[in-house]
Amino acid sequence: MSLYESGESNGSISLADLFNLKKIDGYSELSVESLAFALTRGGWPETITAPSKDASKIIADYLKIMLTSELSKVDGVRRNPATANRIIKSISRNISTTANIQTIKNETSYKNKTNDDDTIRNYLKAMERIFLLENVRAWNPHIRSKTRLVTTPKWHFTDPSIATASLKVAHEALIKDYHTFRMLFESLCLRDLRVYSQPLDGEIYFFRNKNGFEVDFIIELPDGRWGAVEVKLGSKEIDEAAKNLIKLRDMIDTERMRPPEFLMILTATQYGYQRPDGVYVVPIGCLKN
Repeated sequence: MSLYESGESNGSISLADLFNLKKIDGYSELSVESLAFALTRGGWPETITAPSKDASKIIADYLKIMLTSELSKVDGVRRNPATANRIIKSISRNISTTANIQTIKNETSYKNKTNDDDTIRNYLKAMERIFLLENVRAWNPHIRSKTRLVTTPKWHFTDPSIATASLKVAHEALIKDYHTFRMLFESLCLRDLRVYSQPLDGEIYFFRNKNGFEVDFIIELPDGRWGAVEVKLGSKEIDEAAKNLIKLRDMIDTERMRPPEFLMILTATQYGYQRPDGVYVVPIGCLKN
């Protein structure tokens, strides 16, 4: 469930409105602390209605069942729960990144034993089939530059609480670890964007070239319309995020594809508005489909 479905986003700004070029205005009452709690609690219906002290245990129990039972049931191939758990922890540490198979191999070696590439891929494929993993594919637009684009997908779970449960990170600790919080907040935003883009038949990608220039998410509709999204926790990062989005817009070859319908910075801040440069600033606590 998204934050809007759980009643935590007030829904004052609609993703559909952004695609239809409507003006936006909103105010979110969600604090950073509330977002950290919502992230670690997850969007599972059972955890949303359960007492807060029980949420972490519910997610941990769910993850245990997935790794000890469902991962082997999905195709009848027996898999080692300990190996699966180490892979989940590695992905959790590298959430929102394009870490490759070698990274997971290095981080899941145990007692001088290293799994081969095919074994790692086999586990990852099974995790996607049981809806633990839901990675983001790279976007391949028509651009003016000849710089090659990254094609490796970004690691993401179906829900960011899988990562915090795996790493045993409570929301109080998450607030004190800005780097981890930032990466997991991006994953939370992805979960909600996926939900909100479904009625529009939208697909979500990320953009990155070989020079390291990256934009967090691209939402593309079947009719060719698209919007670009940068995710930022705090207001101090908004100016830089806006420059990034405008840079991507200017890279697009508009003779071969249409320009973006919107450029949006999705934040943990309070106010929703449009900047003078045209970029929208949208609190995740205001967004809906």
